[in-house]
Amino acid sequence: MKEKEGNMELARKDIKMTQGLAILTMVSLHLFCRLGTDVYGTPLLWLNSTTPAVYILGWLSEICIPLYSICSGYAHYKLGESGGLSKKRICNRIIKFLINFWIVCILFAVIGVVAGTDQRVPGSWKEFFGNMFFISTSYNGAWWYVDTYLILVMLSPILYKITKKVNSIGMFLFVSGFYLIKYVLNHFGYGLSSENQISDWMIMQYNNLTGSVLTCYIFGMLCAKMQLFTKVKESSFIQKGKNPVVLLVMLTISIITYCLQKALIMPFYGLAVFVLFNLWEKGK
Repeated sequence: MKEKEGNMELARKDIKMTQGLAILTMVSLHLFCRLGTDVYGTPLLWLNSTTPAVYILGWLSEICIPLYSICSGYAHYKLGESGGLSKKRICNRIIKFLINFWIVCILFAVIGVVAGTDQRVPGSWKEFFGNMFFISTSYNGAWWYVDTYLILVMLSPILYKITKKVNSIGMFLFVSGFYLIKYVLNHFGYGLSSENQISDWMIMQYNNLTGSVLTCYIFGMLCAKMQLFTKVKESSFIQKGKNPVVLLVMLTISIITYCLQKALIMPFYGLAVFVLFNLWEKGK
């Protein structure tokens, strides 16, 4: 994923840096998005008796999955343009990902045996292989995203073709509308449910994909398709005093998002952070 001459789109290093930001927000979410007796340590500043000031950062860090999904969508669209979404390359990418994941999973089990502080890790052989093959997330709750991400990778050639052919604004409105409708239905208890383990897994994947993950993935693809960064960087508005403008917009959007405190808007906040972070002029 390289920049062509005269093209001011994101390079591989930009996407990697943004994915790093997404991972940092995940850490921040789990550390700081806590209230009352669940707060870690002894924060110096408190908004009230149960809310430390750092909770603001923790709550805004809920963009971790949306932000990572946007990065994936952007990168996969660029790969599609260069023929990088062939079946062979996708299979190689999945195998490489699985090997890295299994190494991490084995390390979790080994550390669990050595430390001996939590019986869930490594637990029984059934528990171990359940984590290895995505049936269970008892080792790390954040691993729910692993199989969802692999499904996205497998669907990427189809999603690339659809995004390439369909009108960009129409696509944005469709996925946003679908996400909002599904969110409202789930909020009022109209989501799918099952008592069968296999169908439970399928429903979970459906909910994960049709929630913010797929929506944000398509957002990323649309950014690449529309060459958003080239268009924005060429505008005279952003060229003059770029960093102060970006910082002001970022702070304003973050304050509004926190004041609203609605998980519903996190995919759109994640999109804003993705764009603004990559417009920020970073030192070499």
